[in-house]
Amino acid sequence: MPKWFKRVKRKPKSDNIRKFVDIQYQFRVEHPKDLCPPETDPQLVVNCLCDVFLGPDWYVAFPIGPKQVNTIILDEILRAHSMEYRKLIEETKRKLRENK
Repeated sequence: MPKWFKRVKRKPKSDNIRKFVDIQYQFRVEHPKDLCPPETDPQLVVNCLCDVFLGPDWYVAFPIGPKQVNTIILDEILRAHSMEYRKLIEETKRKLRENK
């Protein structure tokens, strides 16, 4: 292998995204004339977004419920991608310090 060659570490594939694509495909097969897409389970939406933004191997080690995990997923995605969210969090922290 040449010195300049770098091996690229590939991300694991997302089972959730595959499931979403399969649902879309099956819907198109069964309803070829429908203009609207099929309904999507909200949990599948969250799982797909988690896989895209946090990685398919992301997990929470603490034993909590799925709704609480969804809150953590949303918080991590918004912290990484939304300046507005980060500013609002700082405002909230400031208010909490002032109230003590």
